[in-house]
Amino acid sequence: MIVVLISFIVDMVFIVLIFSFDFFRLVVIGRVFRIIRIVRIVYFLMVQHRQVTKATRKVVSQNKRRYQRDGFDLDLCYITERVIAMSFPSKGVMALYRNPIREVARFFDTKHKDHYKIYNLCSERDYDESLFHNRVERVYIDDHNVPRLRDMIKFADNVRQWMSADKRNVIAIHCKGGKGRTGTMICCWLVDSGLFEEASESLDYFGDRRTDLSVGKTFQGVETPSQSRYVGYYEKMKTDFGRKLPPTKYLRMKSVKIEGLLYVGNGDGSDLGMEIRPEGDLIWECQFGTNTNCETMKYSDTNSIVVELKNSPVIEGDIKIMFRTTSKLVPLGYDKCPFYFWFYTSFIEDHTLYLPRDEIDNPHKKKVHKVFRENFAIELKFEDVDENEIP
Repeated sequence: MIVVLISFIVDMVFIVLIFSFDFFRLVVIGRVFRIIRIVRIVYFLMVQHRQVTKATRKVVSQNKRRYQRDGFDLDLCYITERVIAMSFPSKGVMALYRNPIREVARFFDTKHKDHYKIYNLCSERDYDESLFHNRVERVYIDDHNVPRLRDMIKFADNVRQWMSADKRNVIAIHCKGGKGRTGTMICCWLVDSGLFEEASESLDYFGDRRTDLSVGKTFQGVETPSQSRYVGYYEKMKTDFGRKLPPTKYLRMKSVKIEGLLYVGNGDGSDLGMEIRPEGDLIWECQFGTNTNCETMKYSDTNSIVVELKNSPVIEGDIKIMFRTTSKLVPLGYDKCPFYFWFYTSFIEDHTLYLPRDEIDNPHKKKVHKVFRENFAIELKFEDVDENEIP
């Protein structure tokens, strides 16, 4: 607006000085100039809007492989000929930087008419499913977290039934960015279908297919160590339990050992606390610094602490352990906490779960390795519970 106003004034001054028109003619000419400028501005904005929107979508999708042919430009790619990964089908402001939902619908009606099913993994948002002829399945997974094991089994059963119904049938899976939760469930299916026997192979393959190395080197695979861990759990369920949940195991957490704390906040764990969250819901917490619900022992020679838990609850199934901090020196990552992780009690062996830095959510990122050094690790100790304590 400022540029247009200044330009207009300069033009008028120029006309007055050169042609010395009277005031009435000056007003008429001013209106003509104004109309011309408005037309130019509208045209400029329309062109720029298309260019900026296109550029913004590419920036947001980073170097994820895109589908850019046949008149489409979508954050979408074929992992296999029948498995598609994509970002969230969006409308409104979000469509400015993610896949426009109507373009996504047009893609599937053009490429796979009557032979596609979409899986929406977002627990936090939805959309008009009628645009996809109501062929949308929901699996509710929180962002940067894991699916429940029972939901992985239901998902695989559903996909198996759909894929076997017609050789032309395809599936499209998305979360928000089409990477973490999406990759977890696609890798689950790659293992279930027999394309890969091992979870690690499926994870590498998904990352390779989702990453466009011609655009950037950032690996666009499954995001968190817990998500990768759950793909490994699915491999075990398939091979050891015939695609069924393993036998239920009830446990009680006895202690937590955290190693390599020297550069983490106060360096002695006094600013840390811990939460136990079965299915993600808080049922118990403690504070290391005040010994609330716990007793903390510090070992300065090894920069570690051992926390003996008090009144720890009986747990089973999908468990999330989340840590909190009162220190502003500790970086917060996903879930607005310094570190967390998921595990399934039935896969705990020898009453111990040991996780090095790269298997803990948030500290696994390179950008926080100045705080969470290579020797950062967490070890949980468990004990069995009496039958009369089982809920």
